[in-house]
Amino acid sequence: MNQLTKYLISEILDGQKVTAVFGGGFKPPTKGHFDIVKKALDDHKEIDKFIIYVGGGVRDGITQEQAIQIWQMYKEILGDKVEIIPSKNPIGDVKRYPKNNKKEKVYFVIGAREGREDDLADVAQRTAGVEEKYPNTEVKLITTPDGGMSGTNARKALKSGNKEEFFTYLPEKVPASEKESIWDLLNNALVKETEGKAAPYGSGYKKVNENTIPSIDIVQKCAELTQHMIDKGYNIQPLPSVKFISDDSSNAEDFLGKTAYYNPDEKMIVLYTYGRHPKDIVRSFAHEMIHHMQNLEGRIGNGDIKTTNTNEDDYLKKIEAEANLKGTMTFRNWTDSLKENKQINYTNPNFTEEWEEAIRYPEFKEMGKNGWLKTANHGKPVSYSSIKDKLGNVDLDFEGLEEPKKQRFLNAFEKGTIEMPIAVKFSDSDYDLVAGNTRLSGLVKKGINPRIWIVDISNIQEKKNKDPFGLNQYARELVQGLE
Repeated sequence: MNQLTKYLISEILDGQKVTAVFGGGFKPPTKGHFDIVKKALDDHKEIDKFIIYVGGGVRDGITQEQAIQIWQMYKEILGDKVEIIPSKNPIGDVKRYPKNNKKEKVYFVIGAREGREDDLADVAQRTAGVEEKYPNTEVKLITTPDGGMSGTNARKALKSGNKEEFFTYLPEKVPASEKESIWDLLNNALVKETEGKAAPYGSGYKKVNENTIPSIDIVQKCAELTQHMIDKGYNIQPLPSVKFISDDSSNAEDFLGKTAYYNPDEKMIVLYTYGRHPKDIVRSFAHEMIHHMQNLEGRIGNGDIKTTNTNEDDYLKKIEAEANLKGTMTFRNWTDSLKENKQINYTNPNFTEEWEEAIRYPEFKEMGKNGWLKTANHGKPVSYSSIKDKLGNVDLDFEGLEEPKKQRFLNAFEKGTIEMPIAVKFSDSDYDLVAGNTRLSGLVKKGINPRIWIVDISNIQEKKNKDPFGLNQYARELVQGLE
């Protein structure tokens, strides 16, 4: 049997082809990134091909080309299954791959460092709805030790000229000579600049009188947070009832006293407010709202949990971890939106300029520029929240984008005028972002629910599905020619 024949019938002989996809900026590729790929390959021997999408942009002078060069060195160790591909939008390409390769089994590989809740929050955001939207996809979370492993720390070691420390961020299996080559490659191009200090999670609070609460309307703040969660598409309706207990001083004086709890049978949230800062109370409310969502989804309240001790029940530990992470990140996202809240004036997209983006889609390429302009101008704006679970080709990692792109967005945001991003509608359950990822990710980061211009080609797609080879149209033209 020749190689071509083997290839053509490989799915029959060997089963479904398995491709792993992994994307990021990788400025530079670190030991952590290497370990994710190696662990995925070691744990999943069925992987036939492992694609690494390397993002564009420059971080402290480190370019996409240099990142690819380093990955090529790593590939010598990782093996021939690995394929390195440059990408403008690595996470978008990762999500697009299963859509364009429906016959393959696709592993969406994503990493997290042990004990890092911020990593888990990022994973949840990047993988939300992927398996539901693309049934041929499985998310593969690969955890690796933390050890301060990050591209940021590697760049800091470079900038300080600390070669010994920098080498700790490279894989142990890389030969010493190649580590020297990587050092020389990056050190020569490194931009020596002072990094600004980013604020940690919020600033400190002023001390609050132990037995009083400032005159902030907590009920109103809970209502605002609830609306934020609804706008974000959280499954929290019907809403729970809420009970405030404001006079339990003995509970407040007990270190192990209650701050809040959720009663799944009554669908009620109970908040203890005595002596607590309003922000802390509403944060507790966010946590309990996640439990309410879990209850509506049938994951609690069914008698499976027999204790309140997380050390005794792994399922309870999992449920609480989700509420801690998702509740905290939801609360933070909402408070950030309050800080950044401003009126945005949206302008219609420049369809002529965006033709270069649209032409990447065969549907638009086939209709030509004039057809694109005509179809696009008949579109309409919708809110991001209404389609976010159906929208592909999106990378919300604003900080990972190229600095000029980020600056252009920030300048436009400061002026209050933003050109709407463009998405194409293939069907009621399938949308793709065509242009404007920087604007979309920037607005979402600011806590804003952006407006998106929808170019609807679902009718065209439906007609093609009914007559994929155009035989009906051909028959009509043939009859007309005979008349």
